[in-house]
Amino acid sequence: MCVILQNTLTEACKPGDDVMITGVLVQRWKNMPPQQGTRPIIELALVANNVEVLNKREFQRGNQITIECLNEFKRFWKRHDHISGSKIILESVNPTIFERYDLKLGLLLSLIGGVSQKVDEEGGSSMKIRGQIHVLMVGEPGTGKS
Repeated sequence: MCVILQNTLTEACKPGDDVMITGVLVQRWKNMPPQQGTRPIIELALVANNVEVLNKREFQRGNQITIECLNEFKRFWKRHDHISGSKIILESVNPTIFERYDLKLGLLLSLIGGVSQKVDEEGGSSMKIRGQIHVLMVGEPGTGKS
């Protein structure tokens, strides 16, 4: 469904965010107004009143590291050395891509990396820098790029 964000809501979220949107459901012409003798093609759209980004809220509330999770993490690294443990983790990322550990490492780093930062400029103002990693995968068809 098409969601229309206007004014200050346009920068409330970014692609990939989990969001909860409240708004007004409207009908609009899909392409152009219909001509005489043809049926109109109408699509539903949501004009947003509020956008709430859920991944930030859920990370603060529900994704706390438990003692069991921490103990499991420690047990994993006690059983495996750095090389074999890293290989197990990379094999579990996108198992449909075989033996392309460089691609898997790039995907894994893009998922766990990227922290937004603020840099102080001269004059006392600060500039926000995007901390997300963007990955462009180029290659032959059938290598799991999508």
